[in-house]
Amino acid sequence: MRFTAAPLFFAVLAAAVPLETSEDVAFLESRAGPAIDPHLFIIDTPVTSGTGCPRGSASVVFDKDFQAFTVNFDKYQVQTGPAPLTGADSVKNCKVTLLVGFDKGYTFSVLTTDLEGFASLEPGVTGKAITEFSFTGGSGKPKWQLNFNGPFDDTFDLTADPNLIVSSPCGAGTATLNINTQVALNPLAPSSKKGLIGVSDLQGFLRQKFHIKWAKC
Repeated sequence: MRFTAAPLFFAVLAAAVPLETSEDVAFLESRAGPAIDPHLFIIDTPVTSGTGCPRGSASVVFDKDFQAFTVNFDKYQVQTGPAPLTGADSVKNCKVTLLVGFDKGYTFSVLTTDLEGFASLEPGVTGKAITEFSFTGGSGKPKWQLNFNGPFDDTFDLTADPNLIVSSPCGAGTATLNINTQVALNPLAPSSKKGLIGVSDLQGFLRQKFHIKWAKC
């Protein structure tokens, strides 16, 4: 089952410089073009921290055309329900730091992101997934929230399309991308109502895909 969700809230740090008009976005995309393909794209082992992604539990895969990359979480799961579950089981977070290298003279922007997984929520249970990303040394930090409402018992594929576009620093040939996520359920455990958001048994991952655009500096 696929849903498309606009960002339910959007926060930008004071230092952010958004592309405020459709002309700005069109200019960026015209610079990127459809066929830019840097010769080199190297990624180090992702550094993870947080209750939702113990060290070694996240991996990164790049599409063959280098127009997207996917972060796979194999331990990221939140639950609510009767004891022995506690509030710590109902709210989890993860920070992933990615160091990438590519041909000098290029920059890339994150345009949209997809979140795929599984949710099982009884009536009265709600959930949220918050994502924030930024480039080290960059000025923008888009942030959005996706909501879940019970009853629901299915896989999901949610798409967010932020109206702020941030780009990697231009000309350096390297970039550090910081991805912060939080997934939470309400009511918190212990609770008479049951709910779960996390890893899909079919895929074995809670999966987040980032779609990117390349541009020449």
